Amino acid sequence: MLTNGFVTGVNYWASNAGIKMWREFEPEVIDDDFKCLAALKLDVVRLFPLWPDFQPILRLYAGRGTEGDIRTTGEENLGYEPAAFAGLDETMLERFAAVLDLAQKHGLKVCVGIVTGWMSGRLFAPPALDGKNLLTDPTALYYELRFVREFVRRFKNREEIIGWTSGNETDCLAIATPTEQANWALNMYNAIRAVDPDRPILEDMHPLRHNGADRLYDRHDMFEVTTVHPYAKFTPYALNEPITSMRGLLHAVAEAKACEGVTGKPCLIEEVGTLGDFVCSKQISGGYVKAQAMSAWANGLTGFMWWCAHEQTTLNYPPYDWCPLEQELGLLNADKTEKPAASAFREVKELITTLQAKLGGSLPPARQDAVCVLEGGRDDWRNALGSYVLSKQAGFNLGFSSRHQIPQSNFYILPSVKAPIRATQMQELANRVQQGATLLITYERGIILSQLLHYFGVELLSYSERGQQAVCNGNAYPAPVKLQLAARGAQVLLQEQDGAPALTVYPFGKGKMYFCTLPVEKGYAESHGGQDAQFNLIYKMLAQQIPLPLRRENEKIGVTLHRLPSGATAVVAVNYSAEPQQTAYTLNGVAFEKALHGAVTPTEIELEPYGTAVFTVK
Repeated sequence: MLTNGFVTGVNYWASNAGIKMWREFEPEVIDDDFKCLAALKLDVVRLFPLWPDFQPILRLYAGRGTEGDIRTTGEENLGYEPAAFAGLDETMLERFAAVLDLAQKHGLKVCVGIVTGWMSGRLFAPPALDGKNLLTDPTALYYELRFVREFVRRFKNREEIIGWTSGNETDCLAIATPTEQANWALNMYNAIRAVDPDRPILEDMHPLRHNGADRLYDRHDMFEVTTVHPYAKFTPYALNEPITSMRGLLHAVAEAKACEGVTGKPCLIEEVGTLGDFVCSKQISGGYVKAQAMSAWANGLTGFMWWCAHEQTTLNYPPYDWCPLEQELGLLNADKTEKPAASAFREVKELITTLQAKLGGSLPPARQDAVCVLEGGRDDWRNALGSYVLSKQAGFNLGFSSRHQIPQSNFYILPSVKAPIRATQMQELANRVQQGATLLITYERGIILSQLLHYFGVELLSYSERGQQAVCNGNAYPAPVKLQLAARGAQVLLQEQDGAPALTVYPFGKGKMYFCTLPVEKGYAESHGGQDAQFNLIYKMLAQQIPLPLRRENEKIGVTLHRLPSGATAVVAVNYSAEPQQTAYTLNGVAFEKALHGAVTPTEIELEPYGTAVFTVK
């Protein structure tokens, strides 16, 4: 289900108790909660066995603070039965089983974050592990592994469970190096897989930078599904424009697609939300769900899950009382009435179900027109976001890869390059261009150009730091350095106001090499207030080199194309705007067949705010 379809879901704590749901266990409340969630047509709930509740172990001390024994918090011996030996509370395991029964009753599937030690801005750990580094300490690891193995053994035969994670945002458990984090993740993965060889294991750390402080590169081979938690408030550059902008509505999908491309694994938007009224009104959050979820579906992601199920405005203990933000994140109000976001989830799921019936099955993968090759390290996310949104504005569909494994494509983009490009990697790309591909490199600063520029038909005359912006055709571009280039066979497409080449193209074999001295992706990502016309102008110029079957005029409408088993192609158009949008479009080599959803004619598309239209061409 998590690897071959699209799910909608929600992260769940009981409406009456929040993180205390296991101690203040009221199954009739959970029953009613699940009934309400099922009415929203949701597929999945994500459950969290809070660590100190399920493994309530206490360290006893002898004289002078020497460590003595580990027992339950009631000071009973752990015992030798599997659960007792792991320090697990049998009552809590029975309660978890009861919740699984209720999920089954209401047709909900379950993902489980097993070692839930970090949650909603608070760290939870058994008393025995207080003060220890939860990612590196041998005692902590010993009991974590016992917890994981026994918990999975106990529930591995429950059909409601469709995926495991080792916990929730587990890099927040302690300060550790990337290698230490990776080692911890590997231990957890192996512990789960040794007991349950079949179910998908999901990545559960923050992967915003695929080779940064928490390196996705170190962990991508340990999971079957990668995950993202792309809250706009906590995602760099996402709120440089309002949440209703194209950037605001695309950042979650952009992050997920970047992780998917780098890892080669499907990606689930596991947590997302507008944080109550923090970044937008409740009404706008409903539109946000529509645009984000339909975009996730159209772009081939695994699913879209909200944080969280219910308001927690009646709870007055940590973390709810010390972090008021945690009180107002639910799809449902405290009285279980629906917020606009909840109604939007139902609308989205009903629409997807209807469309898949008309299509004859799941939506096939979207046509990929270009690949953005991320360099690894530094601010990969900045460049990924900039490139992804600019490509959508220009009308083509972008995938991602790392430089370590570059897939076949007809168009490659190396955005805002700063790290040196290895000679072998450049030669590989040059060989592909020679066979007919197109390559664009945009330049930020710092790399050695002498072994690079000859591929692009230009010569470097001088390099200098600059304190002002570059100006091209009256548009200002942030550009930290000035490259004075001379064309040596290349055609100059864009110049600075002093005549210095800013964008060149050079025929190379059967393909073309584009070189841009302006870091347009960096400039766009760091810009504020929607001042992006100068950046998407360059991407629009490049889009003319891509043989697109469909070209639309309105840049606020994103389009994906999906080849159906019948031979026809499904077109999904999403309005990344809070206003109604209309666009004329032209078809090249295909003909309009029929509209499946929305106001579509053979020449025009009309979309309501945040709306979706679907039609087929042949």
